Amino acid sequence: MKKLATLLLLMIFCTTNAQGLDFGLKLGFNFANVSGIEDFEQRTGLSAGLFAGARLGDKLGFQVDALYSQQGAEVGATYSDIVQDFNLDYISIPVVLKYYITDNLNIHAGPQLGILLNDETSVVGQVFDNIEADTVDWLGTLGLGLDLPLGLRAEARYSFGLTRVNGSVSIPSLPTIQEGRTQMTTLSIGYSWL
Repeated sequence: MKKLATLLLLMIFCTTNAQGLDFGLKLGFNFANVSGIEDFEQRTGLSAGLFAGARLGDKLGFQVDALYSQQGAEVGATYSDIVQDFNLDYISIPVVLKYYITDNLNIHAGPQLGILLNDETSVVGQVFDNIEADTVDWLGTLGLGLDLPLGLRAEARYSFGLTRVNGSVSIPSLPTIQEGRTQMTTLSIGYSWL
């Protein structure tokens, strides 16, 4: 947590000397899963929030997001008559360094911190909210971004768990998940008014 705070402060400091400031809103969809059980399938969820960033020259830039992010997984056919879904909702804070291939197209990578807001699953119509997911989830993020006219932005990202989402999640009628890690693709659009 201290490392992320230091990185954020450094980026804010760099912003004072940076060019091409960006600040705006993002909206998109997560296509998420949790490794650990073969029968988990992709959960489609919302990703929405704010972004801020800057160009640090012709080729480099950075971006920090603060997003509400719906993650987790859907449960496959083997358990579909028992469990409907496995929901993990986070405040996600990705911090990415951008490399501009052209003036408008960039590739980016960096860490992402997820702060747990909600962890629940529904089992035969009954909702359980005590599945003991960890309160912090660290991910690595790789992405492709496109700066469009009129302040519009488009991004595609793949995020992968660096830490487990759980110590040992126990869902009634399912095997215990021992190595659950987030796997997620996010497609989003944004609008910058700076």
